[in-house]
Amino acid sequence: MKEDDRTYSMPFQELWRITVGRSCIKDADLVGNELNKNIQCLENCLKYYKTNGEESKKKLKNNKSISSNLQTFCLKLAEFLNLDSVQTLNLISQYSFCDFHGSKEKFNELLEDDRSHFALIGKITEYFFSERLHLLRIIKHVLSYFEDKSHDFQQEYAEIVNNLKSDLSKNIFSQYKEQFSSDPPSSKSRGSSFTHQVIVPFALQAVKEQCELLEILFMYYSHFEMAPDILLQLGKTFKDQGYGAGHPLLEVTDTSNLAHLLSRLNILQQLILIEGFDMEYLQRLAEAGGTDQHKLSQKKTEFKELDKIFCSLTEIPAISPVLLAWATIRYQILHDSGSNVTQRLGERVIEQKVWFHIMQVSDLHPVESDLPVATTSRNVLRRLLSCVTHSFHEDTLGDYGELMEAVTKVLSSSKTAAEAFWSEKKRGTGLHLLLSSASGYFPLHLSPMMKLLTALTSGEISSYEVFTFISNLPSVAEYLAARGTDDVESNENGSHWKLLMNKNLLVAGGFHHFKVPMGTVGNLIDTQLGAMVQWQTNVNGWKFFQAEIENLLQYRGQSSDLEVLGYVDKANLIYGLLEKLLEPLPKYKNLAKKNEIMENLEPFIEKIFPLIQRLTNMINPPLDLLSLCVRCLTMWLKCDTSINQGSDSSGPSMKNNQHLLSIITAISRIQFLPFSEQNFMKSFESAAKLPLHYVSELPAPLYPGIFGNVLANVERSNGRYPFTVAILDLIISLVERTIDWNSEMFEDDKNLNLKLIIAVIAPAVLYFLREIFPTFHKWRQDLETTDKIGLKCLNLCHIMLRSYNTRSANNDDLQPASLWSPIQHMTLNILTHSHSVDIILKLISIPVDVLHSLLASDPTSPSVVYLMEIIRFGFSVLNNILRLENDILCSNKTKEQQFVGANKDEENIASYLHSVLSTHCPGGPNLVSLVAGYLYHQHNSSLPRIALSLLRRISVAVPMSLHASLGQDVAAVRDILLSRIKSRTEDVHLKIGILEFLRISVQTQPGLLELFLDLEQIDKDNSDKGLKLGKSSCLSAVLELINKDMQGTYQLPAELHTACVKLLNSLWVDRRHAALKALRSYSTSSKTKSSFWNSFLLPLFSDNSPKEIAQSDLLETCAHILNTLGLENFYTTPSGKDPALDPIMKEFAEKDRYNHLSKVNVCVCKTLPRLNKVESESRLMFVAAWRTFVLASDLKDPVKIRKYINDIMMAVGALVEEIETHSGIVTALNLTSSLLLTLLHKSPKTTLVDFEATEKIFSKIVQILEDLKNSQEEVERSQIYLHAILLHLFAKLKAKADGKIKFSKSISIWLRISCSSLRLVQRDQEKSEKNLKRNVETSLLLIQTIQEIFLMNNTDEDVSALWLKIVIEESSFNLLGSVILRLISSAHLDDDGNALRASLSVAIFRLFSTVCRHHQSALAILNTGIMPEFCLKTTNTYTDTAAAQKKNWLNVYHLSLVLVQNMLDVLSHNFLDHALDFIGVHNDRIIQCLEAVRINQSPSILQEATFTTALLSSLSKSFIREWRFKLLHSYQSCIEIVASLCHSCVAMLLRPRLLQEAMEFSSKKDQSVQISTSTLNAARQTSVVSQKSISQDDLESASPKFLSAQKGLFSILGNCLAIFKHLSPDLCQILLDQTVDPEEYQPILSIGFSTPSLDQVSPPTFGTIINASNVSWKVISQSATNSAELTDIATYVMDTALTVAISQGMLLLKHPLVSHRDKQRLRRELRDELISCLRSANRHFRHSSGGVTSPQTSPSAGSRSTLKAKTSLTKQFSSKSLHRSSSTSIDRGMLDLVDVFVKGVLR
Repeated sequence: MKEDDRTYSMPFQELWRITVGRSCIKDADLVGNELNKNIQCLENCLKYYKTNGEESKKKLKNNKSISSNLQTFCLKLAEFLNLDSVQTLNLISQYSFCDFHGSKEKFNELLEDDRSHFALIGKITEYFFSERLHLLRIIKHVLSYFEDKSHDFQQEYAEIVNNLKSDLSKNIFSQYKEQFSSDPPSSKSRGSSFTHQVIVPFALQAVKEQCELLEILFMYYSHFEMAPDILLQLGKTFKDQGYGAGHPLLEVTDTSNLAHLLSRLNILQQLILIEGFDMEYLQRLAEAGGTDQHKLSQKKTEFKELDKIFCSLTEIPAISPVLLAWATIRYQILHDSGSNVTQRLGERVIEQKVWFHIMQVSDLHPVESDLPVATTSRNVLRRLLSCVTHSFHEDTLGDYGELMEAVTKVLSSSKTAAEAFWSEKKRGTGLHLLLSSASGYFPLHLSPMMKLLTALTSGEISSYEVFTFISNLPSVAEYLAARGTDDVESNENGSHWKLLMNKNLLVAGGFHHFKVPMGTVGNLIDTQLGAMVQWQTNVNGWKFFQAEIENLLQYRGQSSDLEVLGYVDKANLIYGLLEKLLEPLPKYKNLAKKNEIMENLEPFIEKIFPLIQRLTNMINPPLDLLSLCVRCLTMWLKCDTSINQGSDSSGPSMKNNQHLLSIITAISRIQFLPFSEQNFMKSFESAAKLPLHYVSELPAPLYPGIFGNVLANVERSNGRYPFTVAILDLIISLVERTIDWNSEMFEDDKNLNLKLIIAVIAPAVLYFLREIFPTFHKWRQDLETTDKIGLKCLNLCHIMLRSYNTRSANNDDLQPASLWSPIQHMTLNILTHSHSVDIILKLISIPVDVLHSLLASDPTSPSVVYLMEIIRFGFSVLNNILRLENDILCSNKTKEQQFVGANKDEENIASYLHSVLSTHCPGGPNLVSLVAGYLYHQHNSSLPRIALSLLRRISVAVPMSLHASLGQDVAAVRDILLSRIKSRTEDVHLKIGILEFLRISVQTQPGLLELFLDLEQIDKDNSDKGLKLGKSSCLSAVLELINKDMQGTYQLPAELHTACVKLLNSLWVDRRHAALKALRSYSTSSKTKSSFWNSFLLPLFSDNSPKEIAQSDLLETCAHILNTLGLENFYTTPSGKDPALDPIMKEFAEKDRYNHLSKVNVCVCKTLPRLNKVESESRLMFVAAWRTFVLASDLKDPVKIRKYINDIMMAVGALVEEIETHSGIVTALNLTSSLLLTLLHKSPKTTLVDFEATEKIFSKIVQILEDLKNSQEEVERSQIYLHAILLHLFAKLKAKADGKIKFSKSISIWLRISCSSLRLVQRDQEKSEKNLKRNVETSLLLIQTIQEIFLMNNTDEDVSALWLKIVIEESSFNLLGSVILRLISSAHLDDDGNALRASLSVAIFRLFSTVCRHHQSALAILNTGIMPEFCLKTTNTYTDTAAAQKKNWLNVYHLSLVLVQNMLDVLSHNFLDHALDFIGVHNDRIIQCLEAVRINQSPSILQEATFTTALLSSLSKSFIREWRFKLLHSYQSCIEIVASLCHSCVAMLLRPRLLQEAMEFSSKKDQSVQISTSTLNAARQTSVVSQKSISQDDLESASPKFLSAQKGLFSILGNCLAIFKHLSPDLCQILLDQTVDPEEYQPILSIGFSTPSLDQVSPPTFGTIINASNVSWKVISQSATNSAELTDIATYVMDTALTVAISQGMLLLKHPLVSHRDKQRLRRELRDELISCLRSANRHFRHSSGGVTSPQTSPSAGSRSTLKAKTSLTKQFSSKSLHRSSSTSIDRGMLDLVDVFVKGVLR
């Protein structure tokens, strides 16, 4: 059909759903409006449908808006149905859009193809029939409840009935007669397509409509009195119709087709007449003594006419109930009691087995259901029986047994009959007379009384009345022939006796006796059972019942005699009554009465298990009695849930589980259920942890037990399975109670009880799932039993799987809460690795069309109800299987890898899922198509909802599969889902399910999603214009739902609104750009110019207070909207933003919605602790969404940002106070604290302008952190965020205070918390490497915190002392010392965590290197005692240099050099031994490193050489003698290599082009930094650079690598010169003090003044030192272009070089071993070189303004804390690694000294 053909009136099926409350319209006024809109249809009833005529054909032909194909088909269908052509067109529209199982395109194809018309006509005819029936059912439903004040729509129904009442009954009756008498349709009147086969469904439909019309009449006259003339008219009509026997349609169809419906028609006709007789009023008049007031008594004419009619129908046995009612009326109304005619009429109906026919009425529809018609029918029958038994003695009513059966049948099928009966007993009339008569046979004949009492037990009131009645039975009988007359006194006629002495009546085989006291009166009666005497004394029947059961148990005769002697029958009666008494007990409100009943019934329960043992030993065990006993156990177990409860509780207490424990103990004792070996639980827990493919065998063998034997030997041979069905109910109840066992009550003894329970239940469950469920369909049984067993097995599987959590099953230590998980795990394994899934598919392989046809024939049939339940549970089980299999598939990637072949699980499960999806159900489509078919189900919404849930699970388990599985039906599925979304009456939960399915498809089903999105080009000729939403787009339906006019109405409740927003949000989350563009185009192309954003963002503008929003369903909606906005802001560039969004966001800001929602977030965090885990999910969603939104927003206003910061802090504080409530609080705290951190980091500098405000926030955060630390045993992520926040604020405080902050209480607390947290983190790390990355990151942050606090004011000794006090109290140094040793020990490991361990080691060394400059801190580090082990283990950091460089371990070694140097500088002699030990251990590495500088100038080599020479410099400064004495070889080798290194550094610095080319060559070759003897030798041999080819000219442009290498070489050179200076005589002493002994010092410099060369390694000369000074002056002269740091280092090098040159020159000049000739040469050459230096210096000073500060005192020497390891090491420690001599400025004084030296000494 075309889109224009969609217009149609509301289908009556949809109106029926509105009327009965199954639609989303729940408001009574709206329901009333819909009914009033259709009041004309309800008045006309079936006459609403007009017959076909020429005028309607002309209207249709003149309608140019419909296609020709549709017009042709419509005319054909109108002729076929004899329906008005216009109404036929409306019918086609309704069918195509509501019930057609295909797409719109498919329907148009069917219209075009004439060959498809006949099949399509058949489908539309079925829909037409359903529409007619639903129209009648609407009227019937309204009539049923218009006086029921408990109904939600009672007033609206009453208004409709009031409008219809005047003509309704006449209209309905006239339509009924017209329907009944109308000619059957034929091919002459309906066309050639109306064949004989078509007549049958039309005939069935006609009779169904007649039955519906009669039901409407029946319900009408149940509320309104039927006048005698109407009664007469009905009587004549029904007589003429033969009460259905002479139906005209029997001429055109077989009787078998209509038998059931005609029987129903007959019953309804009788019920209407009996209701019209008003039997209840007749009985009340009879009780009052006169019936003249009855309407039939007053209308003699109508009475006579009716009498003639009914007296003439005595030959029809089927109407004997109405004849019985008429006989009773004649008896009561006629003054002569109806004379002989009444007697003959009564005798006739007795002969016709009237009681049998009444029982048939109780067995047929509508009596057996709970529908209003059925309830009214049962009440009519009850009133009939009550009036009959009141009017006639039971002896005159035929067979007493048949009478009692009929009465009990009627009473047992009515829930209200029992209450009505016990209200009647106060008058002693009606059916109570039967109970009095039946109880008079006690204890000789129990059956009548027991059956009647069983039928009279239904609710709380009636069950207690029955219990009380049995406790005080009015009489006890004994056979007259069994006693003498010596102890009695008789009256005159002998009908009454009086007992002259006390008498004991032995009963129940002597196990009990009744004491009849003297003076008791007895009545002699003659019955069909024989003469007996009834003693009028109260006795307790429960004692007798106990004795009867005991008699059965103690009987020692042959088992077959139990049946003959009636023991089994009596037990059946007793336990049948017991079951009915137990049924209402769980709902008892009066606990005293409940306890009284249970105390009296408990002995019977205790005897059940001995009774089962006794009965199962019989050759033919009584299956009915066995099943009855088991059902009593089940009911007894259910009674356990609420006994002894004084108040409401969250779960069953231990006391409440006594029934469960006693039953389990008894089951275990007699091995009633299937069982296993004693150590079953232990072996089972082990087996449940195995991979899935290991479950082909159970962990222990299963034995069938008593039940299994009965099943195999008795039930299967008889083909009856009542015992199995009852056992299934018992196991289901046991499983439910065990799963619901309250985890709070678990203590050691109760845990043992739970293990006992599970050990008994688990084998039984597995036996059913393994032995019965896969094979039960092969047993010999009827279809109803098959359905029952299948349904109960599915229910068992459903219960086992629905509460199964794979995460609990993965726990290695089975806590009490997870004791049930192994059984659930094995259940899943059995279902997925056996034929059970095939059985489930067989059970649910019912196409939806078949179910619809069954519903259309009889919607209340028990078989149909069973079928729907089977489908529902089958879908649910498959849903849970797929859910759990998918979870296990994900968890197996990290679990069970220790098992051989465990990786097979993933393949097995994946192949299993695919096989399930591709499996074709027996005789039908594949599973996906079968499930999708139930999306068309309209009867109720539960099946479509569970079908959608299953499809959603399939889409997650097997992505990108649904489109292919659905095949050509995929478009039809889209259309039905969209139509149900658009329907304004559809169930809200179903709409939510559809939207959830679409949301999941966004992520998992791209092909299916593309079909649902239905995106089209805006301009097909120009694709650049973008996309728009197509007519079949799901987004169009969603946008219509969330339209701003719909929000807040019944059509868009909060849950549905949230589902719509979640779907739209998923498009942003999954970045579906095409769909997003279409949404934006929708906002600009809408006819109303109302953008998508207007409706989408409307909930954010709610006027509700923040507290109201936080506690309403609107919160989750706002959460998804905020998340969408955040993603839109984050991903969209400014140029790509939707212009329609800008004005809305401007309004958003103007109305201060940011602040409003910020308050909502605070309220959410405050209310979160009071919610359970499930309720907190939506709140957490909002917290996360608010975080996303704020972070993605461009916030610039400092004032508003401060407000948000305060709100977040308030939220964090509220969460911290309740941190121990549940895990959701921790999640919310993580989200809010991370938001606070990011907001502080991103906020403008002006946000925290005030030092005091910042300090206040800082103190508050510290307090929050302290509270959080006290509440959590571990360092959670929220604590990490808070530490990061404090670091950020601390940096701001330092900046505002110029680096001088007082050591406040807050800082002290923060430091203590950091130290404590660091200890906790490292404790966890020692236990497990599981969270290595998180623990390392946390430790880095905490270590940085400790370091930053130390550096807050390191010039203040008091601050350092306070810092040190806390650190020592928390044993942080000892902790970090042990940690660093552990980390260094693992440096050789090549795993994923190696880099993390290296970074942590770097941080610890950095901290130690920084704090050890404080003397007391250095002592504290030394006192940890780690130094000896540290010296040895540090070799691990460079053993494999390539790996060490890769894993960052070289930085650890470099920092260890710095640490040793700093400790030596601060502690001096106290640390000397450790320093020398370090030098000795690492001597080879030191030599190799310094030697490698000449070959490789990589940053790592230069950095290590810098730190190494700095350490040697510090050692040579004051401890040269000790070094030489203890480590002579190390000393000599180090001095030798330092001298060579000095020569190499000067040579490379003199040749900048060479150095730059070497750096480029190193970069191209990507040289590694291997440092070993072999690599150094190879490097020497492969040197490719010749100094002769490289000039000493300056570079035109220096590369960054060259500058880095240059600075590194200068640093190394400065340290080398410092060492030379320490090895030379003091300058002042050697110049001024003539007593200096030259031989005490060994000359370092040889006499030579040539430029250093790279071709060969030679000891340094005076030329080397002078060239070092010259190259330094060159750098100093270029200070404008060089960095200040390089200039400082060069200045220091020049200073030190000149000092070394002068000192060494004086040493050689005074040294006696130097020849005079060499001394003269030295004077001459040195003088010339120094003069040259002075000239360069003078030129420099002429162009500058003074001296330059030495590197030691420059600001760059200050230590800086940073986490960047490699890039910052040189910068941080290069300047301070230079020699720590007394710093002097290089100024004119130094030059004057050189000048004086030249002129005074060297002249």
